[in-house]
Amino acid sequence: AAAVALWQRRTQADVGLMLYELGSPLRPNLLLDNTPVWEAKEQAMQSFASQLEQQDYIRHVQGLNSYRTYTLPPAVRYAEAYHHLSGDDMAAMHRAADDAPAAPNLAAQCMDHWVESALQSASVHAEGLQQALLVQREHSAALELQREQREQQREQESLRHQQENQLHQQENLRLHLENQQLQQHLVASENALRQQLLAHEQAAQALQGMHASTSWRITAPLRMLGGWLKR
Repeated sequence: AAAVALWQRRTQADVGLMLYELGSPLRPNLLLDNTPVWEAKEQAMQSFASQLEQQDYIRHVQGLNSYRTYTLPPAVRYAEAYHHLSGDDMAAMHRAADDAPAAPNLAAQCMDHWVESALQSASVHAEGLQQALLVQREHSAALELQREQREQQREQESLRHQQENQLHQQENLRLHLENQQLQQHLVASENALRQQLLAHEQAAQALQGMHASTSWRITAPLRMLGGWLKR
C-alpha cells in the first residue's frame, strides 16, 4: 500500500521515463535538438578510448543524430531521439500489472514497451530498406537498360563506320582504276603523238632532200609550166 501511495504521488508529480537510443534506433516520440552541445558531446565520447578501439562509435552516433534531423528545421544539425513514457502511461501499466494474475513487474512492462517500440522501429526501418532495395533494383534495371541501349548504339555506330569505310575503300579503288586508265590513255596518246612527230620529221627531211636534189632543180621549169597550163 505504501508503494502504491508513493507511486501515486510520483504520478501526480508527472514523473516520466525517457528511453533513449543506444545500439539500435527506436521509434521515438520526442526529438531533442543537441546542436548547441554537440561539440561537448563529441569530446565526452572521446573519453571512451577502449570502446573506440573496437568500433568508431563517434561516427555512428554522429550519423544517427544527423539522421534524426530529417523532419526538423535546417538549422538543427544534430538531434537525439527519445521515447517518453509519462506518469499516466506508467500508472496504466502498473494497474494492468495489478489486475493481471502473475503479471510481470513494472520494470518488465517498461522493457516490453521498449522492446515493442524497438520492434516497431525495426519494422519501419526494414520496410524502408525493402522500399530502398526495390528502388535500387529499379534503378539498376534502368541503368542496365541504358547500358544495353548504349551498347546497341555503339554496335550500330561501329557497323555504320564499317560500311562507310567499305564505301570509301570502293571509291578509292574506283578512283585508282580510273587513274590507271587515264595514265594508260595519256601514255598511248603520248606515244601516238611521238610517232606522228617522227613521221612529220621524216617527211620534212625527205622533202628537204628532194628539194635539194639536182633532178628537182632541173624539173622546176616543167613544174612551173604545168602549173601555168592548169591555171
